[in-house]
Amino acid sequence: MNSSEFITILSETYNEPIIKDNKPNIKLKFIKKWIEETFKQEQLEIILEKVIKQFKPTSINPCPLIPHIEDIVYKDKPDYEVESKEAATRIIGAVVKFGQYNETEAEKYIGTLGWEAVKRYGGWQHICQITEYDNNTTFYAQLKESIKSLYLRQVRGKKEPPSLPQENPKLLELIKNTEVYKKKI
Repeated sequence: MNSSEFITILSETYNEPIIKDNKPNIKLKFIKKWIEETFKQEQLEIILEKVIKQFKPTSINPCPLIPHIEDIVYKDKPDYEVESKEAATRIIGAVVKFGQYNETEAEKYIGTLGWEAVKRYGGWQHICQITEYDNNTTFYAQLKESIKSLYLRQVRGKKEPPSLPQENPKLLELIKNTEVYKKKI
């Protein structure tokens, strides 16, 4: 299933026209763009099935919007999904809210888990500098993945990061035997 098929079925199921007043339906247009950016194509059928089963139309919301779909999709996700999303959002938001010179307040706002990610990325000043560019969506995704990793390490009781190749002779040997490494020499 692709995003167009997803939108067509959503439109038919909830009686929400794809074309409204001779223009593309903006709600469906945003949903289509969002699912294309958020999910893999092979996930769409399962997601649509969940939405159709779980979304209850109301007079205010006869058709599900992005937040409704997101709630349904992420409802069953482990805590690390929710935590990483929240922490990454707080980091990006804190850049605007506090700026680079109010590090103490930013740290309080972001929280412990998010602040660990900030330190991992080179500190608050660096985060503020790199979020000035148009790479916020990419950086947000990278932050979420980094925070998931931190969260899972904490939950599993692993406080130290994985060993670096120079600290692990077996790993270093494996790396030295790769074609990429040999080409650099």
